[in-house]
Amino acid sequence: TVKSSGDCQINDGNLVVASGHGISFAATADGGVTTPSELLDDYEEGTWTPTIVTGNNNIDSNIKNTYTRIGNQVYIQLYFSTGTNTGNTETFIIGGLPFTIPNGCFNIGSVDIGKSAHVGIYPRTKITTTNLEFFYSSADVSTDRQLVLGNDIGASSYIILSIAYLIN
Repeated sequence: TVKSSGDCQINDGNLVVASGHGISFAATADGGVTTPSELLDDYEEGTWTPTIVTGNNNIDSNIKNTYTRIGNQVYIQLYFSTGTNTGNTETFIIGGLPFTIPNGCFNIGSVDIGKSAHVGIYPRTKITTTNLEFFYSSADVSTDRQLVLGNDIGASSYIILSIAYLIN
């Protein structure tokens, strides 16, 4: 029902917007000239399945890993435990993010990896993929960040992660 005040009231059901459209907040005009859009045109919630691309041989248990997309931002949560450590010296990479990271978007999040050989491990998105790689800061400040390798992750380790990243 559209009321005389201009408000729209839905007593039961959903507000369905045609494909390619959204909810416009342009009436506030508070974004300035650098705001490219005040249109909320996408919202989505779901689950995703991580994969270990390189660095370890399997995932022991996969709990419900979730994501929420609001406009061009994706928020993911991840929890799983790794299987047997194969002594792999490749970069430890987790794949299967729900959306591809576009070129030019560099994102860093927070992570807790139990039984890791390092403290202060950070995930970062890899552009034009659905992958995360991990790095740690060396105790020697003269060296740059070091990539986490498969053999840096202990056998039967847990990984708890939360990150937000931009998409197109």
